[in-house]
Amino acid sequence: MKKLLSQIKDSFFGLNKVLSVSINLSEDNLSLQGGLFKIKNGETDLETTFADLDLKEALAKMPVVLTLEGKGILHKLVDADISKIKLRNIIPNIKEDEFYVNYLPQGSQTWVSLIRKDLVDATLKTLRIPFDNIIDFHLSPCQVQWLNGKVEGLPKQIGDAEVEYQDGKLIGILKKSSPLNESLLFGNTVEKDVRLAMISSIVTFSGLNKNQVNSIWLNNRKNQEDKKVYYSTVKIVLGLLLVVFAGNMILGQLAKKDLNQLVLQTREKENIVNRAILLENEAKEKESFIVNLGLGSNPQFSKFSDEIGATVPKNIQLSKLVVNPLSKSIRKNKLIQFTNGTIQVGGYCKTSQDCNQWVTILRDLEWAEKVELVEFKVNKDNIGEFLVKVDF
Repeated sequence: MKKLLSQIKDSFFGLNKVLSVSINLSEDNLSLQGGLFKIKNGETDLETTFADLDLKEALAKMPVVLTLEGKGILHKLVDADISKIKLRNIIPNIKEDEFYVNYLPQGSQTWVSLIRKDLVDATLKTLRIPFDNIIDFHLSPCQVQWLNGKVEGLPKQIGDAEVEYQDGKLIGILKKSSPLNESLLFGNTVEKDVRLAMISSIVTFSGLNKNQVNSIWLNNRKNQEDKKVYYSTVKIVLGLLLVVFAGNMILGQLAKKDLNQLVLQTREKENIVNRAILLENEAKEKESFIVNLGLGSNPQFSKFSDEIGATVPKNIQLSKLVVNPLSKSIRKNKLIQFTNGTIQVGGYCKTSQDCNQWVTILRDLEWAEKVELVEFKVNKDNIGEFLVKVDF
């Protein structure tokens, strides 16, 4: 345990306390388990249980590490590297944007855990957990494998599951068949209702999973960090002001009445600053949303899409139509960029001649500045797959 905790820094992107919450989706009455965890001098400790917290207020203000287990979660050990995994090969006809997915590398294999977004969103709404406060997301019990080789004595029972290890690797997950009879977790006595939350908080604090955290939670984490920096700055400024005020009182330069008036003015200005920052952030988000979608260049996407659809011959089947596609793959801490003024169209046909004839038709569209057949290939079913780019 010390080997792992010696790597943990108190800063944690500026956050040294998290509200770690675990939820068992198999229970008829959903409830929250966990507590408020802190990191200090490389140690992760439970500061307060939910029983001693104003949980509603804590959920509204604190960064949250969310862990789900039970019904609706699929775990699968795949014999492939993360970069080579395609979800549609795991679940046929899956729509990837409808799922939250966790990937956990394990040598040449990868644990893939996924859950439907609408199930998660409904659970958060029911339990009143603010989505924007979630900075990390775990689907138990796979997250324990991040600690393999970092701690001694990986637990055999994790939440509602029994896990099997071979050579220190997680190879199987079963429904827990017997009551929890362990009181120690990584050498410390930990109550059973906070064990799952503690495992997830250690993984999050350590940053072992940082390269696999979804961009949604990374963005939330950045916002939480900015919020902490802002409030810390305000406290420092107010502290300095109070020191100045106290010095002026000692020197007799300010009367008590004047000091009270200055404190009141400071609070009023703080409220103005808070409001201004809020409005500025909202404006930046709206501007970024409009620019990234390319709405500033040409808003006639619906018309262009309809006209493209009207030209499709019977011998061609479309599979996708993307307006202003990504110009680069999404990377951590990088700005998402789109190729504005472009429509990508993909689909299937029997021969390349069919595709070329349709490309000729597309070039006759009045608004199309350039039409290019980017790719054509024949798949294993002997069906042609194509990708056409239309610039406008």
